[in-house]
Amino acid sequence: MPAAPSCPITLPADTPALDLKGALDPTSGLLATLAQVPDPRARRGVRHRFFTVLALAVMAVLTGARGYTAIWRWSVQALPETLHALDCHRSTIPSESTFRRTLQALDPDEFTLIVSTWLAAHLNRIEELHQHRQARLRAAETFINSPDTCGPKNSTVCVIAIDGKTVRGSRSANASDERSSTHLLAAFHTDTATVLGQQVVDAKTNEITHLPTLVTSMHERDLLPAGAVITADALHTQRESARTITNLGLHYAFTVKRNQPKLHDHLTALPWGKIPVAHSRTERGHGRIEERHTALATISDALGGLLDFPGARTAMRIVRRRRGLHQRPGQDSVEIVYAITSLPMAEFQPDVLAGLIRRHWAVENQLHYVRDTAFDEDRCRARTGQGATVLACLRNLAITALRLLGQRNIRAALEHHSYDRTRPLRTLQRLS
Repeated sequence: MPAAPSCPITLPADTPALDLKGALDPTSGLLATLAQVPDPRARRGVRHRFFTVLALAVMAVLTGARGYTAIWRWSVQALPETLHALDCHRSTIPSESTFRRTLQALDPDEFTLIVSTWLAAHLNRIEELHQHRQARLRAAETFINSPDTCGPKNSTVCVIAIDGKTVRGSRSANASDERSSTHLLAAFHTDTATVLGQQVVDAKTNEITHLPTLVTSMHERDLLPAGAVITADALHTQRESARTITNLGLHYAFTVKRNQPKLHDHLTALPWGKIPVAHSRTERGHGRIEERHTALATISDALGGLLDFPGARTAMRIVRRRRGLHQRPGQDSVEIVYAITSLPMAEFQPDVLAGLIRRHWAVENQLHYVRDTAFDEDRCRARTGQGATVLACLRNLAITALRLLGQRNIRAALEHHSYDRTRPLRTLQRLS
């Protein structure tokens, strides 16, 4: 009898985690989507198809390639079957300079829009199939069991976390600060751990002015699920952002800190001692024990100045108590966080409202941290043209593709793809 494996990590499988059995349209696959990206090059002197260059770059990034040279090296080692699928021959593989110049000239906004449109349609179709299956299960349960009272309708919400990240390696060699580095504002779907959109933040502005623009553009292109909740850190607790989100029929959940002094003072002055705790949760991990106690209060006319913030319906007070596993009970660290949301307290379960702020950190843990550790993004020195932004878009696409196939350990999935040169192409073909 063979011995059990010593490593508890399960390697990614070559079969998708979600078996749709051909229910999705194959003409809307990811390879077909890449073929729709417009060629940024002039027509004169072009030797290589733009689709070939872009598809090879995407497949190389799926194996962990971090820059132009790594993309070219993987393309040189590509199998004949892969090249044949991309209408390319061994003698016409693009050079490193071709990859570099082509990707530097690519419009990242156009690329992100095309990929995000495909992703939104893909997620909508999967959601429709899931709802259809759930309806059939409920119908079967109703037929077998006696009718019972239904629970709360709004037991879950779709959270879109928006947060920015600076690509530190893109800073100009002669610059003295990081304002010359590329700064990207990403919209992250926390349920599927995929990137729905991304926007470059100009060096002369900041994230505050770009969040309403990003949300509006995504909503106009039907990239946001209906009734989604937009979460952001305290920097974006701005009236203009809240007004834009609510006018679009969406919801928000913002942390409130001292950058909004009047709003923060109103929240701290509420009689929280008389408001019972609506939800409590204790977690143990990462060498510590953490308790979170959330109290909820409905915003009404009695709260006065809070009504000045557009769409605010519920106020939250979150008490976080942390203690190391080897510390005594009296050595706890206590942090109090205040937040507001446009979701009404009466229509949602307490655990849903209590988890909004915590779910926002998925964009840090499952996107920004992954790009830093798995792709070593901050040390990538691509900074000419749109190179830094385009490479970040390729990393987002690789992470999204792997997450859609059920992979959670992105670094292990990248290594898994690098072991077999046929896997990147099969991954793109399976995403249809």
